[in-house]
Amino acid sequence: MRLPQWLLLTAFIAAIVLLWSLRELLLLIFAAVVLAMALCTLVGILRERRPMQRPLALLLCIVGLLLLVAGAAGVVVPPFLEEFALLLQKLPEAGQTLVRLGLGWIDSISEAIYGADAFPDLDQLGLNGPRQLVPDSSSLAAGVGSGLLGLLGLAGNLGNGVLRLLFVVAVALMISIQPQAYRNVGLQLIPSFYRRRGRRILDQCGAALSSWMVGVLISSLAVFVLCSIALTLL
Repeated sequence: MRLPQWLLLTAFIAAIVLLWSLRELLLLIFAAVVLAMALCTLVGILRERRPMQRPLALLLCIVGLLLLVAGAAGVVVPPFLEEFALLLQKLPEAGQTLVRLGLGWIDSISEAIYGADAFPDLDQLGLNGPRQLVPDSSSLAAGVGSGLLGLLGLAGNLGNGVLRLLFVVAVALMISIQPQAYRNVGLQLIPSFYRRRGRRILDQCGAALSSWMVGVLISSLAVFVLCSIALTLL
């Protein structure tokens, strides 16, 4: 291989390494592009039916989406919180019941194989009646420490997720306000002899992405309606 070929191969490997190191950022940017494409599709539909300025159409779409999300949250979140609280109340009793059933099965198998006096029954284990467990100070301190560490980890993950969500929303809004400007910037990264075809490819990708999002919306609505009917009947 000649020197230009070695340089080209080195640049290609360096580009792959750079893209791999920036994979999380690229995924966030791709999510922002998908969200911006959805907003641009809604803005285009609204401007076709009601001619208006693009910022006003974008503002109306955002307000409509926020109202839709708030309405869906108002319908879904309260029953979910109620059922989740009930689940938390029932979990200890269910866990104790499962332990009792498991020990009963083990005791029955041991009686069938080794005899009735081979293992202690459930009364000797203290699982058939209420009992109090008083932890010592070391176990209590260890439990509190692990709980605090878990809360700190949860808070860190939650903060990281919120920052990523804000980044995606901010980039999507920036692209939605002036999509043609960002599209031209992207075309400038393509060699001049390939820009015309690159423009056609971007148009086809945009149309395919819009059609895919419409299909996902229809599928989600169908699942929502069918699940609502089934749960109502149950």
